[in-house]
Amino acid sequence: MIKKVFNYLEKKSINYIIAARMYAPIQHNIASHHNWLKMADGLEIADTNYKSPNWQDSKE
Repeated sequence: MIKKVFNYLEKKSINYIIAARMYAPIQHNIASHHNWLKMADGLEIADTNYKSPNWQDSKE
């Protein structure tokens, strides 16, 4: 189901934000990020690419 959602959003060029649990692969991916945008106290966002071992393509 989630693959269909990603495909739809990307096909329509719709920007999206994904909230994810902080599992080790996600923590490792974002550890090197330096350009965080502070939205509010305790809430910051950054752009990243991630590819799950179960996915064919990475997601930005």
